Amino acid sequence: MALTLSRILCRCYSLIIILFVHARLAASVSFNFDFATSDYASELNYSNDSYWAKPVVELTKDQRYDSMINSVGRVWYAQPVQLWDPATRALASFNTTFSFQIKSGNDSRTPADGMAFFLSCYPSVTPHYSDGGTLGLITGPFSNLTASGDERFVAVEFDTHSNAAWESGNHVGIDVNSMASVASKDTDLPGRNLSSGLPMKATVTYRNDTMVMSVDLHIGDAAYHVSANVDLRQNLPETVAVGMSAATGSLFEVHQLLSWSFTSDLGADKKPPPPAAAPDQTHDDGAKGPSKHRVGPEVLALAIVSGFLCLVVLLLIACRFKMVSRWCQRHAGEKLGHGPRRYQYLELVKATNKFDQKRKLGRGGSSEVYLGEDDQGRRVAVKKLISIGATYADARRRRREFEAEVDIISRLRHKNLVRLFGWCDSSNGLLLVYELISQGSLDKYLYSNETERSLTWDDRYRIIIGLVKALGYLHGEHSGTKYVVHGDIKPSNIMLDEDFNAKLGDFGLARLLDYRAKARTTENVMGTQGYIEPEFVETGKRSMESDVYSFGIVLLEMVTGLGPLRRPLRSWVWELYGQNNVLEAASPTLRSETNDQQMERVLVVGLWCTQPVRKERPSIAHAMRVLEHADAELPVLPPSRGHVTLLGGLSESPEHRRDAWPFLGKLSLVPSQMYSNTAPAAIAGEQGCGNADRSHSIEQGSSIIIE
Repeated sequence: MALTLSRILCRCYSLIIILFVHARLAASVSFNFDFATSDYASELNYSNDSYWAKPVVELTKDQRYDSMINSVGRVWYAQPVQLWDPATRALASFNTTFSFQIKSGNDSRTPADGMAFFLSCYPSVTPHYSDGGTLGLITGPFSNLTASGDERFVAVEFDTHSNAAWESGNHVGIDVNSMASVASKDTDLPGRNLSSGLPMKATVTYRNDTMVMSVDLHIGDAAYHVSANVDLRQNLPETVAVGMSAATGSLFEVHQLLSWSFTSDLGADKKPPPPAAAPDQTHDDGAKGPSKHRVGPEVLALAIVSGFLCLVVLLLIACRFKMVSRWCQRHAGEKLGHGPRRYQYLELVKATNKFDQKRKLGRGGSSEVYLGEDDQGRRVAVKKLISIGATYADARRRRREFEAEVDIISRLRHKNLVRLFGWCDSSNGLLLVYELISQGSLDKYLYSNETERSLTWDDRYRIIIGLVKALGYLHGEHSGTKYVVHGDIKPSNIMLDEDFNAKLGDFGLARLLDYRAKARTTENVMGTQGYIEPEFVETGKRSMESDVYSFGIVLLEMVTGLGPLRRPLRSWVWELYGQNNVLEAASPTLRSETNDQQMERVLVVGLWCTQPVRKERPSIAHAMRVLEHADAELPVLPPSRGHVTLLGGLSESPEHRRDAWPFLGKLSLVPSQMYSNTAPAAIAGEQGCGNADRSHSIEQGSSIIIE
């Protein structure tokens, strides 16, 4: 009884705390982001073309893209901000300060179009066809300039292009549900305007007592001010999203956000309490003073029992305070946390129609993936870890992989990474919920004959650039002190969206490491045969160079169309490189599409990344620069590295390696089941391909074959 009562009290107590914290969050919001140190992926949502490129947030496409026109992007605070109280109609005051730059493109044309700070309906959704002069705020065309419904907004625009439909260019203005500003100020000082390329600082303030929104913009030593009276209650719902938006049209520029702070406070109206009602005093006729009331025995008994129960409650709270504290912290964190969330198992049963076999998208060695639709109407991929028949050691390993995947990918947000929506940790199993990637995995297009289209060289090059950007983010762009080693880069873990852009997934073997810490030795050599670097096999220590090696193998696959265990691939390409004939390795189908120089560049970088000694490989940033820029100098490599001699002087003999690597145990080849299904892909690492050249997943006890 006492235990049951304590549980009830614990849950009630935790609910009170959660509601209290929610109320405080709704009434007061404060944050301060410095994008030179982090992308704050758990607190910000990036949409469309926006992404973090340390030390700034790029709101629209930058010079890394082939085209920067018709781009739109948003970044917004992940939690709703309460703007006014529907019960009391009390308004919030807020203050936000942000630094930013607008840089012209590399041509002589007029830059366009600009960026804005906005308040809009929560959650924030970028309107369709909102590129160009509407700055990502309202659905085009220009003739339709009034927002309504869920597109309502109040914004401060920094407009760099003249739009005759409503106003002149290069100005700061306050917009209320329309691109025609209610108040504006031209930034007309030469060399001190929005298009000057200088760092700028803006402060936007709203006072609830005067309902005045004011903007102060500083460009160098020039200052601009604009203000307007705006009743936010008449134009926006009580809770809003706050964020930044930018767009380009047929002309372009770069929009960069350097830092952003925001503070709001909803102060309730202070109304005097109503006068207290006079006590009801009843007098008997002829009574000479206040009446005396007798307390009945039932009332006295109730008071005694209530007092005793209060004492018991206090004792239970005191005895179980630590348990209550832990439970509240854990569950309040789940309710109020940002980014991926915890799903209930029954939610995922419903989302997948009871894990209907018709919805199965793929099956791996230790998991299955199902198509689903979550409670927000999003099509998702539900990855269910299989525990039937698993040994205790396997179950522990899968649990570690599950925890690592949730922990690591929850910290990350990049357009070239598969997004994790949430997870489920229940007695019915471990599940992960990912965004659905429409075109499936890369291996299906490289090796299967079941796809309706083949990858052109332009497709492959775009995939390569997307992959190298994802690795650049993992290897240091996302944090100033830590980096992520993916640990299993291969085509089946590279997903393709509807435009055949790459998204890297499957973080089950990933590790979050500190630059200042020494590499640790892992007990098991895990990865996929053909993609594991020689030094990791020898030392058991994984590093960024391990990912670089695997990336290099993928580059060779993309050009040759052959898997890593065919020929073997790496030795064959090295041999052709030593003969000054490396382009002979390219697939004949691709050679017919021209651009031999670009393919040669990819092949050479692939060999550069797969050199057997780590210190001879490039960083992923260096490899990215050589791949992206045709004028970057190619490395000069030794004429032949086809025969790998490991650092410890190990020979190519499997028997020798078996004696030299005791931590591998008795070696035997275990084929992977990752490719057993050819259904449309949804989640990296679980997709099928046709009758193709196969790799094998490596676990402890598996053979390691190095070219």
